[in-house]
Amino acid sequence: MSTLAEEGTGCVERGRLRYQQKNYAGALEAFTEAVTQSTGSLLLVALDHRAATHEKLGDFKSALRDSKKMIEEKPNASKVGWS
Repeated sequence: MSTLAEEGTGCVERGRLRYQQKNYAGALEAFTEAVTQSTGSLLLVALDHRAATHEKLGDFKSALRDSKKMIEEKPNASKVGWS
């Protein structure tokens, strides 16, 4: 359920707002929606945020899975890498 502050925002922004409010279950829902609807760099952003949310919820396997998916999707755009 969206709050008044969330109306008119996209999935990623909704997730960010919920994450800031420490509503991690709600953030996970929004970021998962973003992952299913996104491609390219927005998909990487959604996966990154969802991985962080999984970590906050103590679901480290899912966080690692999303992190690996980011690397698979765009290895040259990942935040961590070797020069």
